[in-house]
Amino acid sequence: MSKFEKLNKLWRNSFHNPEIIMKKPSWHPLLVILFLLTLVQAGLDSSENKEGDLLDPERLSPKECLDLVQDKYKISNNKIPYCNDFDIPMRIRNYSKNGVTLKKSDLLKDQNQLVLEVPAKKGEIIFICTGWPSTFQDRYSIQVDYLDDKSNYHIQSLGLIAFLNHKCTPMQSSNQVNHSPPIILRMNKNNDGTYSVIAFCNKNISIDQIERNGGIELTFDYAANEITLSYAEGIKCLCDAPKKHCRKQILGFNGLSRKEQEFLVNTGIASDHVKKYFLEVVLSDNYL
Repeated sequence: MSKFEKLNKLWRNSFHNPEIIMKKPSWHPLLVILFLLTLVQAGLDSSENKEGDLLDPERLSPKECLDLVQDKYKISNNKIPYCNDFDIPMRIRNYSKNGVTLKKSDLLKDQNQLVLEVPAKKGEIIFICTGWPSTFQDRYSIQVDYLDDKSNYHIQSLGLIAFLNHKCTPMQSSNQVNHSPPIILRMNKNNDGTYSVIAFCNKNISIDQIERNGGIELTFDYAANEITLSYAEGIKCLCDAPKKHCRKQILGFNGLSRKEQEFLVNTGIASDHVKKYFLEVVLSDNYL
């Protein structure tokens, strides 16, 4: 029996057994004081628990969880930061912004495309997908980590990831906002060993742009996320980037020139593991 329960029982007995009060009248006021102090302490404990609940992501609403992640990735120096040690709350590990729809591709025959039909701001989370990593890579997988020169971690076609098409990133900064892919990716390794892919909007998309184009296709630069593309390296590129900005073929990060690699890393377009690979391998003395 807890201290609180013992005090409460003694307090109740004092009313039902007058002899307690008659024989030991000095106990009665002391009991009142102890009982009131216990109630105050119980109230303080309850208050602390409530505050603790607010700090526990798994007890927050989905919107509160999303706000928590959004705040963690707050834009700094016009770039979306890297926070790959952040554990994504379970309830939003598979999330999609309202207004993202799947349609037939305008450019690729018998292919689908993801289209955004509502406005979005730069840095806003468009969707999150989570899965278990493996070293297997195909056209439906997406790279989430760099292991070594011979193997990398990927997760397989999870939700919306499978329908993100490629678009080349223009090298000229003046054209970057207008013609760059609207999506960049950030990776998080969660405490349970899964990886979460977070798709951020990389530019402001207005209602006028939505209405004028019938929606904005959500694309990202494969070379900013895939170090190698063994299944598609060298395939003709059919993206909708202006001809002078298109690379003419699908390439992984390793297939780019040093200048292009530096541009993707320095502008924050490259994913976490691609930046890591560039710093640890490409800039090493042994890289050819």
